[in-house]
Amino acid sequence: MASLMAAANAFGLMALATADGNHELIA
Repeated sequence: MASLMAAANAFGLMALATADGNHELIA
């Protein structure tokens, strides 16, 4: 369950960074 939440959180951060255009958040 925890891993699933972590994956969803990571995906959300990626989507947020892409929408914001700031790819430094991922690196």
